[in-house]
Amino acid sequence: RAMALVWVRKEAYLKAIGNGLSRDPRGVTIVDQDCRPQLLCDRAAEPCAAAWLFDDLVIDADHVACLVYTARC
Repeated sequence: RAMALVWVRKEAYLKAIGNGLSRDPRGVTIVDQDCRPQLLCDRAAEPCAAAWLFDDLVIDADHVACLVYTARC
């Protein structure tokens, strides 16, 4: 389950910024901080003052998803 959360967070973030899986997800680091996911590093990102927000969605015991959104840069 933990590995699935790592994957869906990265995939959702890359889709939110418009790259999808055309970019290598290994360049993105998302950590849990204060019980919430937070973008720690995106090696290929251009500077942006807006913070990305991650909402984990538990679909059922076998499925997870993540909604990623932000205010305008």
